[in-house]
Amino acid sequence: MDKDAWLSVTSHLLRGARLGQQWPDVRRIASHLEAMAPAVHGGLAPPFELDPGSGLPGFVHWQQVVSDQSLAAEALATLEDEATLAARAETRGLPIDHRQLARRRYARALVDRPLAPLVAVDARVRRVDGDEASLLLVLDKLETSGRFVRVTMAATQAGAKGLVQLDADVATATAPLRDLVFRQARLDVELLWVALADQPGLTIERLERGVVGPVWADAAETWPAAWAELGTPGERAALCCTLELAATDLAADHDGDPFAEASAPLWAARSRYGFKVSRERRFVVPAALEAPVRAWCRDQGKPCVVRRG
Repeated sequence: MDKDAWLSVTSHLLRGARLGQQWPDVRRIASHLEAMAPAVHGGLAPPFELDPGSGLPGFVHWQQVVSDQSLAAEALATLEDEATLAARAETRGLPIDHRQLARRRYARALVDRPLAPLVAVDARVRRVDGDEASLLLVLDKLETSGRFVRVTMAATQAGAKGLVQLDADVATATAPLRDLVFRQARLDVELLWVALADQPGLTIERLERGVVGPVWADAAETWPAAWAELGTPGERAALCCTLELAATDLAADHDGDPFAEASAPLWAARSRYGFKVSRERRFVVPAALEAPVRAWCRDQGKPCVVRRG
């Protein structure tokens, strides 16, 4: 599977994921990824390289698309229309003619294209009770490796001034809170809870961390050894989407991730802050892998959600 085939397969996997609001928008991620195809950029962007850890293009390639989109409207306004440029490229055929035509086509493909935000913050007030406000904070981040992460925090804040600034019914995440969460977003939910929990006036009730990626594929040499016997070598690909939840209202801990990294639970932190932890991993695979992957998960005692993409 070459990179063009990998991009096509991965785009289908993303669009087939059908994830909930706990994860970043996979449709925007797919649209963003598709802009890296040579058929879209016409050779005007450098070829992407897959990060060995995530099996996805690294941060710089996603950023390149955002930068190019920021110039798209100006390019369309200054370049001649496509028919004129195409005719000149065919009749005169100079390199500059072909490049201008490619620039216009690339700009047209980008100008209204939905892209995944590299960084986004949304703070909302759920309710106000006296001097306490119930808050929902959603932070999206693109990791250096190319994985997209969403951290969702439900918390109560005492007072209008704190890590979340309150003004009537409008909530604004302060710079210290954004910086803190973005720095710690790579941590699992237990460590993230500990990092946030001792902030003055803030009581966490629920913390979720949804991650899109990695992509396991022969093309990126990331196919897991545990699945060595599954599928046809050279044609295999799978999108992993993980969700970690820590909450004070969970009835019991749950581990539904057959690939979870072995780590000792933070029992002291769980006892101190009163939260329990749930983990799950979802897979999106081509049709030929759907049944084998589902059967493998059952054999591990962890029947994961497996979708066809």
